[in-house]
Amino acid sequence: PAATNRTLTVSYVQPSHAGTYRVRVQNKHGTNYAHATLTVEPPPNLKITEAMAYEFLGPNHDWWELTNPGQAPVNLTGFRWNDDPGNIGGGPTITNAIVIQPGESVILVESMTAESFARWWGPENLPPNLQIIVYGANGLTELGDEINLWNPYATDDLDYIDSVVFSTPTQGASFWFDLEA
Repeated sequence: PAATNRTLTVSYVQPSHAGTYRVRVQNKHGTNYAHATLTVEPPPNLKITEAMAYEFLGPNHDWWELTNPGQAPVNLTGFRWNDDPGNIGGGPTITNAIVIQPGESVILVESMTAESFARWWGPENLPPNLQIIVYGANGLTELGDEINLWNPYATDDLDYIDSVVFSTPTQGASFWFDLEA
């Protein structure tokens, strides 16, 4: 009610904001009305389930695993992530269309090709059709770090989909994170 700007912004959208919105546009030549329906869907259910800092992998680099324990597929295009201090615009953005199906995981790996990651792990040790996303920034540190994941629509640093923190890693060991947490 009483919004008079060219753009209507509904911040921190809640299910109670869902419904039909009507706009009246008026000038000296007349009046026109338009309607739009706002549907509020819950955020995707994605969890960071494993991470390893590169310092302990010899010639290999950081990698982390993102899992979809939810009931719906999620298109990761536009999702952003950052490590400590976790600024929403401070890290990479997934720019290609990668859909993660329910029950699937994807691997995000720094500065190595998907093929070299698969060779390092051994193709027989990886699930069929595993999607690997390669990035070239924001390395994880051997002193402990965090990973924060935002969807394309988040505007606040604390509005992340998932966040994990880990301490100093042990050589050759990765950190596993509980899906229920």
